Amino acid sequence: MQLSFPGDVDIASNSVKTILKEFQTVSPQPQFDFTDGQNAGWSYTQYMGRILVSNPLNPEEKTKLASAAETAVQIASKWAKKNHYVFEELSVKPHEGMASHSDGHFSVSLFLGNNFVRLSSSAPNSTWAERKTSFQMFVSGIASRPFGTVPHIPGVCLPYIFIGDDETPGRSISATYRLKDHPDITIWLEDSNAARIGPGQNPEKFTPVSQSDFFWTQRYGSGVRKSVRSIWAIPYRNIDFAGQKGVESFVRIIRGDDAEDFGYLAVVRGDPDAKKDTPDLMLYVIRDAKNSTAKGIEPVSKDAFLEIAQTIAASVKRRPTK
Repeated sequence: MQLSFPGDVDIASNSVKTILKEFQTVSPQPQFDFTDGQNAGWSYTQYMGRILVSNPLNPEEKTKLASAAETAVQIASKWAKKNHYVFEELSVKPHEGMASHSDGHFSVSLFLGNNFVRLSSSAPNSTWAERKTSFQMFVSGIASRPFGTVPHIPGVCLPYIFIGDDETPGRSISATYRLKDHPDITIWLEDSNAARIGPGQNPEKFTPVSQSDFFWTQRYGSGVRKSVRSIWAIPYRNIDFAGQKGVESFVRIIRGDDAEDFGYLAVVRGDPDAKKDTPDLMLYVIRDAKNSTAKGIEPVSKDAFLEIAQTIAASVKRRPTK
């Protein structure tokens, strides 16, 4: 997908501190941050496995990550030998970095432009012969991407990079942005293959209204507010979002310190059986006034916030590919 903003934005990615920590202990979900340290708690990436992309690096940070990647390969080699697994170092040419596999698991560490990328991919009970194609597609398809540029070939965009593919890998990718002129406003877009409803699951829980309810009451609402209430008399309005039918909502948020803020959410349900990729999509735009006031900037008003949010929502569309 692609989207547009009313001004310049920052994008959240993985800090060097987070990536170094992930080399030591794999967490359920690695942390994403803006370059000034503000946390972006909703970003995550699942594509071919577990993937991290660094914020722009300085020379010292690059050296630390290169050392950590080399140590990780050495540890993997010793573990494989001890447990009688096949281990092999792999070429990542023409890129700078290293990779290895142990049977069906492979790891890749690359430097692309001024960023570092780390992929760990596992497929239990799979052989290297079955996984080799995925590895080759990743290494041959990945490239540095100047922020804001839009590739016109099949693949996925992550912060600062693009990975060309044959459109077969599954994905669940979300990114968080922050308006530079209005640091109180963050924007989060989630793009995932349409979820398939399994046996015993309630189809009603997959509808845009149910997903919106769950987001405001559980995902976002839990732990960050005293209350979330709809500003509109009818909480959910029908919307055409990225060429699909969904709902939008607009809420007033009362935070734990009684500060008032606003939130906007657009949700569509994809079609797992469609011949053309028809994804599940979710977009939120959230105002957190303290992020502006801390920088001496006046937070946007309720009406200005809604106008910004709906303008961004209207810009979301499928990225054109040749």
